[in-house]
Parts: sequence; structure tokens; C-alpha cells
Amino acid sequence: MADSLGFVRAVTPSDSTEYATTPFTHVQVGVSGTVTVLSADGQTQTLLSSAILDKVGIVPVGPSIKVMDTGTSATDVYIWV
Repeated sequence: MADSLGFVRAVTPSDSTEYATTPFTHVQVGVSGTVTVLSADGQTQTLLSSAILDKVGIVPVGPSIKVMDTGTSATDVYIWV
């Protein structure tokens, strides 16, 4: 059985705000750019390029807790929990 994406939530990138009590697993953007996320282990940052975001509607990022302001230029950012 496939995993469910759960629910979607619009977020404002922030280097300090955690967005959900459960880590989110996917990112989607309305206006292309780069997105940097912080993993749930608090140690790994992943940079998603605009080239990836332009080709894939919803990008899996693994368990993550923040969409970082630093390194993010995309707007209309959504997380899927």
C-alpha cells in the first residue's frame, strides 16, 4: 500500500520556525526558485534547485522540520505532512 501525503500547508521560509509537530516529507512551490530544507535530525540541509522544482510538482525531501529562509528564493512554498 502506498504512503499517503496527508495534508498540505503553506509556509513562509524561516531559519527558526518548525512548521509541524510531525516532520514534513514533500515540498511544492508556486513560483520557482531554490528551496533549502533542514532534516528532522537537525543536521542535514538539502538544497532543491529550480531545475528540479520546475520538472517535478511535489518533491520528496525525506523527514524535514524547516524550510530555511537562507538559501530559499522560491515563493508560494507548501509542505506536505
